[in-house]
Amino acid sequence: MTLRAVGGDDARSGDRWQAGPYETEVVPAGLAGEARIWLVDPDDAGPYGDVALLSPDELRRADRFIRTVDRRQFVAAHTLLRTKLGLAVGRPAADLQFQTGPHGRPELVNGGAISFSLSHTTGLVGCAIATGATIGLDLELLRPLNALGMAQGILDPSEYADVATRTDPLRWRRFLQYWTLKEAALKVRGTGLSLPADQAQIRWSANDRTPRITNVPDVPSAVGHRARIWQIDNKQGHIEQNQ
Repeated sequence: MTLRAVGGDDARSGDRWQAGPYETEVVPAGLAGEARIWLVDPDDAGPYGDVALLSPDELRRADRFIRTVDRRQFVAAHTLLRTKLGLAVGRPAADLQFQTGPHGRPELVNGGAISFSLSHTTGLVGCAIATGATIGLDLELLRPLNALGMAQGILDPSEYADVATRTDPLRWRRFLQYWTLKEAALKVRGTGLSLPADQAQIRWSANDRTPRITNVPDVPSAVGHRARIWQIDNKQGHIEQNQ
């Protein structure tokens, strides 16, 4: 997979998904379908703070948040999603309706072959949309944490050993790579991290750079499926994964 970031005046002329000045657009190449990922700072979201685009249910959910930062993240993520989906299907963003799939995964009503995924972490929200493929996205802030303690029940023995043989900061960085890859893969199915550790297994290539995901229930293409992983090196230090 090759990646390029597009934003503001760098957006391609005629692109139906129109990257703007408040977002970074990532274009995954080499997929069977077409895909885009947009990343937005919820504290500087511009038009993605417009609650007029949200449905009554989304407004109620936003109002339940006690912390302003959580509400801001929710509003930015869902207005970003509505804006980009509206451009993709040629319908007003505020008119889009959603339904729940078999495993709880949200779907666009009359969305055809379009799939999408949302994620957020401290200082960043992300929206991924794909046509002709099912996509999952997970974002995490790179930060020190108790990797071995958190890995219990999430990583299988091989993955756990891979993390345990490293020392910090490589240890917690590796754990977060596993965490986000599994989350992204299981979002394709719609379950989140609610499956046993031996499902959605991650295995790495000999050069330790290319991960593969196997054994995701109800996702036949995940058998030996190549995962995509990359890291943004900036002052916030986020990892983004898409599968």
